[in-house]
Amino acid sequence: MHLILKILTEMESLKEISISSISIVWGDSEFKDKLPSQAEATLTDGRKVTIQLDWSKANVDVFTGGEKTIEGIINLPAGLFNSYDLKLSLKLVILGKQAPVNVALSNTSFEGSTSTYFIPLGPLQVQDPVDNIHEVELYGDGYDNKFFEIKDNILFWSSADPAPGRTKFTVLVRVTDRDGNTLDKFFEITRTRPSISEIIIFGAFTPNADGINETWGVPELRFYSGAKIQVYEAGGVRVFYTENPDVKWDGIYKEKEMSIGSYYWIIEVEETGETRRGIVNLLRN
Repeated sequence: MHLILKILTEMESLKEISISSISIVWGDSEFKDKLPSQAEATLTDGRKVTIQLDWSKANVDVFTGGEKTIEGIINLPAGLFNSYDLKLSLKLVILGKQAPVNVALSNTSFEGSTSTYFIPLGPLQVQDPVDNIHEVELYGDGYDNKFFEIKDNILFWSSADPAPGRTKFTVLVRVTDRDGNTLDKFFEITRTRPSISEIIIFGAFTPNADGINETWGVPELRFYSGAKIQVYEAGGVRVFYTENPDVKWDGIYKEKEMSIGSYYWIIEVEETGETRRGIVNLLRN
């Protein structure tokens, strides 16, 4: 690139000065040190003069690649004039940045919870030899992204949906750097759950309106598909039934408080084909 600089003295005509474009690497915050501090101009009578160039007020975003135009100030020696008040400008080429190399997740498994629906897995770590500032996000609404959330570069399970029957989830993570480069990567997440035989089922509850141990249920079954929970009184009448493990029995049947005593429960899980039986004691201390 050449800049045409009109320089006049009281008796001299127009001449020109050449300034070449300059290329810098992405993110070079000290780019001003690489700009020309002076240039040589030829006057009409053939004399050479040195023009001082001042770039101290030049401002450019060096974290976005491409061609930029920056402006400087011409400092003329005594006896020369810039009668047309021409502006000094230079084309600065910021070379493109290399895209991030990789993104890693420190942990890809978590244990499902019946009470906490915001569960951290671990930080997402971006591998980038050039920069350490990135935007990390779940990309789009597809796959299983709806169950998760990224906050402060940490991946969380973030859903009250039990997603019954599922132990594997797939998320798509996108990393965007300051130059607009992107990196997409899939992660497979494993959710662990207790086996049917390992689930602890409490043997008593006290629906006496004191706010403690008021209901009985098996919420751990929420992670299994096809779960059925049934409770029978001693005479064989079914007093409670649900296919939603988040629903618990409050000791009431047909709007009537059931009497103190032992009740028989049956749990069936279609997903695994397992069945468990036991007794729960209804107390009203």
